Amino acid sequence: MELKDFFYRNKKLALAFSGGMNSSFLLYMAKYYGVEIVAYLLRTGFQPLHKIEEAINFAMLADVELKIIDDDILQNEKIKANKLDRCYHCRHHLFSILKSKANSDGFEIVIEGSCGIQNSSIEALSELDIKSPLKICNLAKSDIKKSLKDFNLNIWDKSPYSCLADRISHCDIITDKKLRDIENAENFLNTLGFEDFFVLSEGNAAKILLKDNDFDRFIMNRNLIKKHLDMFGDIVLDIEPIK
Repeated sequence: MELKDFFYRNKKLALAFSGGMNSSFLLYMAKYYGVEIVAYLLRTGFQPLHKIEEAINFAMLADVELKIIDDDILQNEKIKANKLDRCYHCRHHLFSILKSKANSDGFEIVIEGSCGIQNSSIEALSELDIKSPLKICNLAKSDIKKSLKDFNLNIWDKSPYSCLADRISHCDIITDKKLRDIENAENFLNTLGFEDFFVLSEGNAAKILLKDNDFDRFIMNRNLIKKHLDMFGDIVLDIEPIK
């Protein structure tokens, strides 16, 4: 099935919208094919502020209504515990909230932007009957990028971004302080010109993952980085560059 056929068969949809490349692509194409669509954004402590702002700006660009649902996700103890199955519990928790809101707004079908991913967290989507058009239509990431480029949308080369909870070692309890410390650290490194990097929280240490061409920048700014990341006990640089 082609994506246009999916949209022709489903003319009224609610979209779980993150502002990432895949969900932005779905939002834009649904609008392009005349679908009645509303975007729902779950706002939790797991997203940095600038990613929320990016999502809001793209929904405005696409001229699609965006509804923001706030959730105190750390009230869910299974998510807060950060065990290996956290992603499953997180997806089930958030999509249950989103689907309930969408259904109450008159939308029977909820879609999301997974593409070629198969893991335990995806089981939550199946259990809740959340549709994944990109998988249904066998669209690869390269297909999505090409289409976005053809539509002159500058998100075609947008880097993937995992949630802040993914930066915290499994079985380390997730706290709002840890999330905000990671967000602040990454925001500061952005001001120094770093791109496509991660700050991981491992115990009381910050482990920084960089691309190969950013190692010299880190060494040049090491004292400044140490000063601004003093919320962590130690700062560790992973010598294996991000591919």
